[in-house]
Amino acid sequence: MTRKIHHEILVIAIALIALFMIASTASADAHEVNTLRIYGEEGYSAAFPYTDPEAPFDPMNNESPMKDFVTFNPALMEDAVVVNNIDSKQKVFARQWFVPEYTEPTGMVWLDDFRCEINDSVEIIDEANAREAFTELPVDVECEWIPNRNEYVWEDVVTEYTYMFLDKHYQPRAATAKSPTSAYWSTFWFPVADNDDAQIGLDGYDINYDGVDDMVVLEKVGDFNYDGYKDIQISSELMAVDVGDSVQFLDHIVEIEGVYYMVEELNTVTNINSH
Repeated sequence: MTRKIHHEILVIAIALIALFMIASTASADAHEVNTLRIYGEEGYSAAFPYTDPEAPFDPMNNESPMKDFVTFNPALMEDAVVVNNIDSKQKVFARQWFVPEYTEPTGMVWLDDFRCEINDSVEIIDEANAREAFTELPVDVECEWIPNRNEYVWEDVVTEYTYMFLDKHYQPRAATAKSPTSAYWSTFWFPVADNDDAQIGLDGYDINYDGVDDMVVLEKVGDFNYDGYKDIQISSELMAVDVGDSVQFLDHIVEIEGVYYMVEELNTVTNINSH
């Protein structure tokens, strides 16, 4: 009798093990890739815009994301990058975190105002006079950033990309916009186009929809809004367009609807439909 009971217990044990193995296999099939969960809290995020240039690279920096974040292995881009007229490379660093109450837009936007002290007087520079005012301001002026835009709050997964130029020895290299002869001499890869409808945001390099990736040109480096930090101005390389073509760059897209001639020579391109 005892031997029979032991036999039945053994059969039950084998059956339980088999069921456990089936359940484990089903669970593994349901999750074909490894996953990682990151936690956020309220509006805790990184300190945008950064004031410390090491913040994007140093996980212990005071301006790094305040809750969980993931740092990915950097990507190396070696094709066609030119810095200061020298063949170079660029490295792209990426990290990601979750903010349950994320406020957008983040950082400075074109709707914001600036409070500038000019010749012992205070002037408010806004959207209407920003281009003219910043062009004519003296170099020693100080300006204070004043956010002035509608803000929206929702949960968001933030993905941050930081770009670094490298020399042939894979060491950081500083880029300048123009050569001593005032020619542009730094071109690099930067996503300025939306080429994938399934992905929200800037995800590609094809500016004019011809199936070929386009590089950007570093045109200017300076403190454009006099806040004490460096800014850059970039553009596309020269390209030929025809009526009906579309060109996109960052958050703008234009469609060429017509080219008109005046006094038998090309004077201007008009009828540009901007989206």
